[in-house]
Amino acid sequence: DIVKEVVYTPWWTNSSGQGLESVGIKSHGFVFMTSMMAVNDTWQSTLDEMVKDVRDIAHGGGVKLNNLVACLLNTPRNMSRLLRGYLVRALPADSTPAITVVEIGGEYEFTPTSLFCRAALDPEPGTLPRRIIEIDSSAGMVRGVAANGLLHIQGVTGHTGGIINETLHALDTIQSIITKSGGGNLRDSLVDCTAFLKNITDSGLFRATMKKHAAPAITIAQAGSIDKMRHLTLQCVAAIPTRAGEKPGDMMLTRTERFTATDKLVFASAQLGKNQDGTDSFQKLQAVLQEAGTELSKVVECLFFLPDNKKVSSLFGGFYEVFNKANPPPPTREELESVLEGGGQVSAKCIAALMPKSPEHSQSLISI
Repeated sequence: DIVKEVVYTPWWTNSSGQGLESVGIKSHGFVFMTSMMAVNDTWQSTLDEMVKDVRDIAHGGGVKLNNLVACLLNTPRNMSRLLRGYLVRALPADSTPAITVVEIGGEYEFTPTSLFCRAALDPEPGTLPRRIIEIDSSAGMVRGVAANGLLHIQGVTGHTGGIINETLHALDTIQSIITKSGGGNLRDSLVDCTAFLKNITDSGLFRATMKKHAAPAITIAQAGSIDKMRHLTLQCVAAIPTRAGEKPGDMMLTRTERFTATDKLVFASAQLGKNQDGTDSFQKLQAVLQEAGTELSKVVECLFFLPDNKKVSSLFGGFYEVFNKANPPPPTREELESVLEGGGQVSAKCIAALMPKSPEHSQSLISI
């Protein structure tokens, strides 16, 4: 089992990638990928190029596009439905990840869309294969992709009628797809949820509603949805059995108010900070990871939100000091522009690897 191994591509080699984020990270059954951006003459050619870049990272990690489990696509306002269609056309027919599309600003003003994906490594002998789980909800077909003990669920919306009703309905849909995959109830299964709210002012009601039904790591950002009538798009990951005959209650999960951990990965709730370089967010993240039994050098993926993408270079500076210099190798990453709770300047949502506890895996290494 690989704890953390950096992935390279023909265009992102060991030498060319120094001083930057890792373009890909293999960890505990998954390939985490830095978001890919492109600006071409047409939207279709733009999505085609981004998918080719994702393919190269996947190949560097030893997998193919049909191993993708989840992709987050951000788009300009009123372009989400159109660009989702272009993405589906760009993917090969056998590549069926759980796709979430939100209308939210990108890393730069001149790159209004990007593609942020994860792939699953081939399953270990004796474990369940990668499989597609779909249900027909009132908001349309909802897909989850089950692989290596995790169920990645596409962004789910609920009935209109306010943030509370939409959250409850979205959770009902998520519960249905978890159940169909062989998982347990929401409180026992959900490990990570990102809520894209139409209005960030709904965050308090959303958190209160979630707390009554589930306790995953939570990240909140403001973004538009494909359905203009909806106030919420809820993208979640759940822990599910890895072997036939395994029961949901057999899974070992650790939960606090700040993170949820499986036996291999720590999903930290977004850490909000006031510093534009993210250093206070990283200090909070370090404390969370220490509590969970891991550290900053084991971080494999970060999704950042900041209210002004013109100031992303400040975040890059803080990222470089914390990860490249002090805790290498750096993780994969994505940066999106969003209004944040409480006037925050950086929201850092990260995943970190845990070292294996079983003796037979004591030789696992972090590879650069």
